[in-house]
Amino acid sequence: MAGGVPDSGAGVALAAAPRLAVVFPPRGGILSLPAAGDGPDVGQTSGVIGGPASLLPAPDRDESRKREKKHAAWGFFAEGEKWYSQGARTRQVFCLFCRRKGVAENDATAVNGRPDSMCHHLKRCSWAPMEVKDEASEAGEGLRKHRRLLRDCPPVPSSDESTGGRIEGYLPRPYSARETRLFEQDLLGVLLFCSIAFNVLDAEPFRIFFRKWMPGLKVLPTRRAMSGTVLQRLLAALLVAVNAAYSKGAYVSISFDGWKNVAGRKLLGVLALLFGQPSGTVMVDFLGTTDITELPETTDLVVLEVERALESARVGNSFLPPLPSGTRDDSCPSVLTSIVSDSASCNVGAKKLLAQRWPSVIMVACFAHQLNLLTAHIITHPLLSAVAAKGAKVVLFFSQSTKWRGLLEVCMDDVLGRRWKMEKRGETRWYSHFGMVNRLIKLKPALEAFAHKYNNDRALRLTRKGGVELEMIRSQEFWDQTDLTARLLRPIVIEIGVIERRSSYLSAVCASFGRLFAYFTQLKDETAASAFDASASLVRLFPVAADPAVTNMAHSIAVSLLRQLQWRWTRYYDAPLLVLSHVLDPTRHTVGLLTTDTCWASHKGLLHMFLALASRFGLPRCNTDAATTEDVACRTAQLFLGYVGDGPHSLLAFNLGSPTAGNDRVAAMFMWRLTSPFEGSVVADVALRLLSVPAHAAELERVWSGMGLANTPLRNRLDTDRLTDMTKVVLQMRAALAKEAAPRQTVSPGSRMD
Repeated sequence: MAGGVPDSGAGVALAAAPRLAVVFPPRGGILSLPAAGDGPDVGQTSGVIGGPASLLPAPDRDESRKREKKHAAWGFFAEGEKWYSQGARTRQVFCLFCRRKGVAENDATAVNGRPDSMCHHLKRCSWAPMEVKDEASEAGEGLRKHRRLLRDCPPVPSSDESTGGRIEGYLPRPYSARETRLFEQDLLGVLLFCSIAFNVLDAEPFRIFFRKWMPGLKVLPTRRAMSGTVLQRLLAALLVAVNAAYSKGAYVSISFDGWKNVAGRKLLGVLALLFGQPSGTVMVDFLGTTDITELPETTDLVVLEVERALESARVGNSFLPPLPSGTRDDSCPSVLTSIVSDSASCNVGAKKLLAQRWPSVIMVACFAHQLNLLTAHIITHPLLSAVAAKGAKVVLFFSQSTKWRGLLEVCMDDVLGRRWKMEKRGETRWYSHFGMVNRLIKLKPALEAFAHKYNNDRALRLTRKGGVELEMIRSQEFWDQTDLTARLLRPIVIEIGVIERRSSYLSAVCASFGRLFAYFTQLKDETAASAFDASASLVRLFPVAADPAVTNMAHSIAVSLLRQLQWRWTRYYDAPLLVLSHVLDPTRHTVGLLTTDTCWASHKGLLHMFLALASRFGLPRCNTDAATTEDVACRTAQLFLGYVGDGPHSLLAFNLGSPTAGNDRVAAMFMWRLTSPFEGSVVADVALRLLSVPAHAAELERVWSGMGLANTPLRNRLDTDRLTDMTKVVLQMRAALAKEAAPRQTVSPGSRMD
């Protein structure tokens, strides 16, 4: 006896057992089919699976090498001589209930010898009692879940003869193959996203952590497996969405740039930015890198790498460049529309050579890089170069001394009611100069209170450069020049934040040029009358509103910046493309542009520019006779003039929000897709190709930043291909998280940039 159940007979009587799964049958060999008419039906007296032990056939104990049958369902099946299928590990079994009702073995349906298959048959058997079906249903569900948790077991009675539930509830369940793969991919994602080295997996504390909290792992992950097969598997899973975007059709823009890692190796990378044709969704595909450490970065080298990336895309049928006529190749749903890079000499030369090969591909300069150069022009201007150096000295003084920084924080608490941290500038991060001077202006009351309180402090005066810093803080000229620097840098920094959005396109470049031109023109006009009339009595009696020297400085720098804007507009951009992109954007149209007859944005001028661009794109296609082509051209001109004259009201009905509301979708492309009057027209085709041109190559700079986080001084021997794959994974993970995050408001609601 074991738990009150007889330990004899061909099966197990489960009448005393509360559930099927907690009782085991006696050990035995192959069960033989009972003869028809031998005794009552199986299980009819007990009401549960098994019935009395005397009703079941005796086990065959001669074949002791056979696998022991431990599941209670074997009490209702007989094992045949044949395997269930070719290559199967179980034999055919036959239901005893079916046999008792006169179904011959040859006519009975063979059942798989797996316990879950046998329980499934008992639930569907026409001659099995209802009690047997209920117990088989519960047992089958437990088998499909492999094992039930301890909390799913029934409460333990207080009797001494009761057990503590199923033993599986006290044992860790081993991970299945699928669960192991998912765990490895998730673990690798955490390691890559947090820039954790792979060798942490071989550290003994980490392996102890796995054994303690994840006992279900059959094999502990290793750094070689994670950086090899698991990395490739995770990369393939993350690139499914990108490959789907290619197959649905997308306008592709590629950018290229160089980068040097901590080990001194120089890489040249190529990145593709996808604008989905159905909805305007923006996605990123990092095409790869090449080690060019031993090679000079020349124009020919850049062209060679771009052609290599295009050939790889052609082999994979990802995207193709347009045909020599300007039209797209119908054999591939995605087409290359533009190439964007910074203003380095080799990149500019490469774009000129690529433009000769593909005239319909638009070559664009990175506008974020142009804005950074404009910031550098202000910082390095002879009239302001000393101001930035003085501000950096003030920040350095309080950053290096814990004593004086602590006293300054006391002044912050007294004057400002809160503490601010000093912002340091970066030599090549030009926007950080604005952060430094802007923080100094916020701290001006606290700094002046500090200078007034400790002006006669002997220890501070004897400190190296302590007296110089005090006199600088007490100088009104320093604060006027600092305020002027912040006033000049503020609009450019705001434009950088707006332009560097992933969904920023060519229309934003034209609008940004217009806003900067208007701002600095107004500043020039305000500071133009810097000469004061000495004969005026009020001038002799009251101080002027601002220092004339600072006013003259602002006027001079504003004039210089206007010249810089005009030069960059002319040298690096095609003015007709910028104007057309602004007009074809329904959210902007002709707002902010001069539309008189003598201006660029006049109706006649816009029509000429549009027809020239359509001809460059090979539109309309000349597949029919001349009369039909002429009709299409006339209809295209009428549609365009109607759009320019009547306004974009029909398109704005499908507006998804303001142009600054999202970061992963171009709303203008979505509008052109849904508006029926322009559906399938040349106007819509030209607008979609023009609106799919990005305004910057900042995505590649973000790739380099992520690669720099992974390629630390402790991991400077990473292979280039492995480092590239790791960066691709992190890039796709960040893109997925950005889609789930709530959009941030980057501009003030109701402003001109909203």
